[in-house]
Amino acid sequence: MQLSMFPSSDEPAATAPATSQGSQQEHVLHSPLQLPLDGSNLIEASAGTGKTYTIAALYVRFILAHIATIERPALREKPLLPPNILVVTFTKAATAELKDRIRQRLVEAAQWFRSEPDNVAQADEFLTQLRSQYDPQLWPSCAYALQVASEWMDEASVKTIHSWCQSLLKEHAFSSGTLFTQELTTELQRFRQDAGQDYWREHVYALGAEAYNAVQAVASGPLDLVQKCLPLWPLVGNSKPVALDIEALWLQQQALHLERIAAQQKQWLIWHAQILNTVEQADQQGLLLNKRKVSPNATKRALSAIQDWLALSPAEAAIEPPNITAAMLSNYSVQGFSELVDMPVEHLPWLGQLETLKQVTSQGASIREPLLRHAAQWIRQRYYDALQRHALMSFDDIIAQCRHALEGSTGDILAAQVRTDYPIAMVDEFQDTDPDQYAIFKAIYPLQAQQTAQNDSAIFLIGDPKQAIYAFRGADIYTYLQARRDTEGRHFTLAKNFRSSANMVAAANAIFLPAEQQRDKRAFLFNRPQGNQVPFVEVEAHGQKAQWIVNGQPQHQALTLWQQQHPDDPGKVLGSTEYVQQQAQSCASYIVELLTGAQQGVTGFQRPGQPLQPLQRADIAILVNSRREGAQMQRALRERGVASVYLSDRQSVFESLLAPDVLRILLACAHPEQRQVLTDALYSPILAISIDDLAALQHDDEAWDKRVEQFMQYADIWRRRGVLALIQRWIHDFAIAARLLAAPGGERDMTDLLHLAELLQQASTQLDGEQALLRYLRDKIYQPSDEGSDEQTVRLESDSELVQIVTVHKSKGLEYPLVFLPFSSVSRPLNSKQPIFSYHDEQGELCYATELTDTVQAQVNEERLGEEIRRLYVALTRAKYATWASVASVRHWQHGAFAYLANAEHSDSAELPAQVSATWGQSQHVSIASQPPANDAMWQAPIDDVVLAGARQMPAGHQFNPWWVASYSALRYGSSRTPQTSQEANLFDDHETDDTVTQYDDAQRQIGRIHHLPRGAQPGTLLHGILEDAAAHGFAEVAARPELAEELVAKRCRHGVWLDLQDDIRAWLLSYLSTPFALPQGNLCRLSDLQVYQPEPEFWLSIQAHSTVQLDALITQSILPDFPRPPLQPMQLQGMLKGFIDLLFEYEGRYYVADYKSNYIGARDEDYQHTQLTAKMLGSRYDVQYALYSLALHRLLQVRLGDAYCFDSHFGGIVYMFMRGHHGPCQGVFTDRPQQALLDDMSALMLNPGQEA
Repeated sequence: MQLSMFPSSDEPAATAPATSQGSQQEHVLHSPLQLPLDGSNLIEASAGTGKTYTIAALYVRFILAHIATIERPALREKPLLPPNILVVTFTKAATAELKDRIRQRLVEAAQWFRSEPDNVAQADEFLTQLRSQYDPQLWPSCAYALQVASEWMDEASVKTIHSWCQSLLKEHAFSSGTLFTQELTTELQRFRQDAGQDYWREHVYALGAEAYNAVQAVASGPLDLVQKCLPLWPLVGNSKPVALDIEALWLQQQALHLERIAAQQKQWLIWHAQILNTVEQADQQGLLLNKRKVSPNATKRALSAIQDWLALSPAEAAIEPPNITAAMLSNYSVQGFSELVDMPVEHLPWLGQLETLKQVTSQGASIREPLLRHAAQWIRQRYYDALQRHALMSFDDIIAQCRHALEGSTGDILAAQVRTDYPIAMVDEFQDTDPDQYAIFKAIYPLQAQQTAQNDSAIFLIGDPKQAIYAFRGADIYTYLQARRDTEGRHFTLAKNFRSSANMVAAANAIFLPAEQQRDKRAFLFNRPQGNQVPFVEVEAHGQKAQWIVNGQPQHQALTLWQQQHPDDPGKVLGSTEYVQQQAQSCASYIVELLTGAQQGVTGFQRPGQPLQPLQRADIAILVNSRREGAQMQRALRERGVASVYLSDRQSVFESLLAPDVLRILLACAHPEQRQVLTDALYSPILAISIDDLAALQHDDEAWDKRVEQFMQYADIWRRRGVLALIQRWIHDFAIAARLLAAPGGERDMTDLLHLAELLQQASTQLDGEQALLRYLRDKIYQPSDEGSDEQTVRLESDSELVQIVTVHKSKGLEYPLVFLPFSSVSRPLNSKQPIFSYHDEQGELCYATELTDTVQAQVNEERLGEEIRRLYVALTRAKYATWASVASVRHWQHGAFAYLANAEHSDSAELPAQVSATWGQSQHVSIASQPPANDAMWQAPIDDVVLAGARQMPAGHQFNPWWVASYSALRYGSSRTPQTSQEANLFDDHETDDTVTQYDDAQRQIGRIHHLPRGAQPGTLLHGILEDAAAHGFAEVAARPELAEELVAKRCRHGVWLDLQDDIRAWLLSYLSTPFALPQGNLCRLSDLQVYQPEPEFWLSIQAHSTVQLDALITQSILPDFPRPPLQPMQLQGMLKGFIDLLFEYEGRYYVADYKSNYIGARDEDYQHTQLTAKMLGSRYDVQYALYSLALHRLLQVRLGDAYCFDSHFGGIVYMFMRGHHGPCQGVFTDRPQQALLDDMSALMLNPGQEA
């Protein structure tokens, strides 16, 4: 975008208004200098008109508002800084972009004020005019203010609406009445599912067969019930659920249904005779026009089913409804019967009543509405109770709490505090605001004209109602319209497009202008008696310097409408599936044609006087409505050798095609003995086992047994090393990486596979066992949460080089050189079976209905169509140079945006081409053409791509240095896995040393002792965590406050056997903190005595190439040389040695390493004597561990104390604390003080491996 965006203008702020069909005046904005710096203002920014530029310019002006201009005094007493100027938008990506653009503009403005008037690099009309408003003597002050502001931008209040509201609640917790400890979460699905399952258990499982079947007719299970209840949440609100007897409800509904049946039977006994009599008389008078359809005999035959049904009892009639055919419904309707008889029919009461009879008899008794309403109330209440118990809140909760706080009893005080913090606010993308969000801004910043004069704050609402396409997320265009009314007289319009070429702007204007000028409701359906609230204003074009060239010819028609009809009968509609497939194939073929022309040097973009810039894949965007359309488009492109990437608004790696394959293979690893499960896994495309090998498994028992054994080995890897190691093993064994990377789009598939592996590994640390992980993955794939997660999406740098397939919603705010809309005729009509319908009344208030009356249906359909038109507007304004769109007679096309804009919604499919030509055929910027035929032409990758791929190959004979990050676990056990956290290090430490016993031994239970605790890694992790928590609070404070100790233990011991052991562990903790233990020098110390300490410090030691055998020899010769011990695993070390120390502490001037051990040595205190502890230390090679810890402490003291460091005076030694034996003869403590010579020799070995130690 050019910096000199606005033309020079000397107009004052109140320029001559541009009037539209609306009654409100719009000030056309030629320069940001026209905007006032106070009050409430609404800026309407059509697509590509420089909205971000305007925000940045406003920001610059506010930074200078405390400096007087030549014509006016200073507007503010004190300067504003970025933390004081609130800029709100709706996505994290947008906040980052806005912050960068504002920072850049501040720097440019500061440089401009420092430059001489005639010594600037290029013209910038805005900065030139801005500088001319200030006395030259004040330019240095202006430059300084701008420079300071740019340096403050890291602290700028540029935030999403949710992050701002969250910080508001935290910073003003007392005023807002919210909790300090609430945590934001996006993982809400499990709480909803739990609530649904609770409802099913409490209300459904105990029902009788008939009532249970009635519930299942509404929802197949608890998860289905939750999905059906969610749309009802806004309707039920915070209302408390009342008791509901479903059995009684079912009986009541049955009785009501039988009453309706009886009423119909009573009425039809009369109408049946009347119909026969009317037809008989008409026949006698010669008034029947079509006796094949209506005659006395034909009528008797048609109504015979009803006559038989009338003879049944109501109970029988409810079970056996009459057969009412479509011909009967047509012939005996008002319109149908009037066409079959030559007589007045308006007085006949039975006309059209067959439709009512069919509806009553076919629906049956139903408890749908009362059940769903009750379930919605109950599940919603249980869901929010669960969130409150866990101190969690969702994004919606943040907004609701913020609004509640501002509208509560202390709302005025809170609003004043917020205005003090943020006197200036700019709300970007305001058309995506919902009523709650607008209520927040309205409570803080006075928006009406009579209020703004009394306040020195200012708010700018910036958006475009024509781009309001997020109704499914709660965004409400009627909220924008309310803001227009609240800011009446202070509206500004950006009316020049800086994104697109002049031809593209003219083409987009041409699509909407006919409807704006000719349709009663105008283009966007908001024409009201008081005026058009969403007018389409024809924008000007700033233009692009480059021109779009195809086959050497400049293209003047920037928009091409591809028409398509049914191949056999133009009067028929295309099926949706057929349409999507044909469009994808046709569009892909045309893209291959364009890319081939680019390779031949005849298709691309050309600036005046410069050579043609060939079209690249990344210049092309294909906008789709759904993942299904995106997948069809990707498949069609892949078949022709064109790589693409699909980007949606909510894209999770769990939705990738690889995820179900990973689930199938994991299931086989968990159950290799189950033949069908293993067979399903072996047939997975990701493994790519040949057809011959798969066929051999059916009759070759030996081959089958080998596969079973292979997956049993995988199961062992999973149990011992985790799911990440397991998936890496698959990649190796089945050559998955080489195969995927060799295929088109394979880099994305390989990335998705590795990403899935990482997410599963992360989840496994929070889940209990393989089955829990399988459930987790199954839920993520087949029951996806509505809430997205940044961790579930990975982008590749190479994605930006490919054809972009993007949802229309995701494309909003973006721009592309070329845009294809292959599925733009798809329309999704109203689903009459949904449980609730939302719409707006004449005042713009949001309403809900559970019954689809004619009035509700008309309004809901109009709002649906309005959103489709706005979505088409967004799609048609993304391109810089050219757009291709489809206008086809696909199923439901008459309900779509193109049909309305072409005034063709009442036409049939055969008339569509003529209507399109009549509406847009005269425009010189719009081309109307037949859909190009699909072909099998392939696109060949350019030579540069092949060279680049070859450059990625390693030279022949190249060898990698074996550099890696090792740990004590690697030295001791040969583990290739390096612990990443202190908790993981403790887990490694404890896991390898004891036999696991998951239950505690009640016979050994003694107060204050923990011999009876379970054995293995879990208790070690638990005790380490408790002592870490105690260190964080202060050992002395915990020892002095039993209630705090109880709280810390309860926090860790919330499940399983640990719940029963809380009292035991609390007693042990209090005793342990106060038990004296001996240090290497013989003096006694308690943990509660320590004042200076650091829990869980991490260290890194650099290692040059040397063998563990050398290190082992050094340690064995120096530490307890007369005692035997197992050797270290022989391996070569080079890289870094990483570790975590449980506790570093200072006592009486010396520094010590402490390590907690939960090893089980015996069931008695006497089992923890020095002899047994020494044997354990050496048997587990803790001597190596504490030698490394000592070296880390030695080096730390050398760095921190410098020349003052004295080993004899400062280095205290090591204290290994076996926590189960603290009542033993030596309090379960092993101590030692390695010699300085050993630590120096170890340093020499690590840094100079060839040197003799």
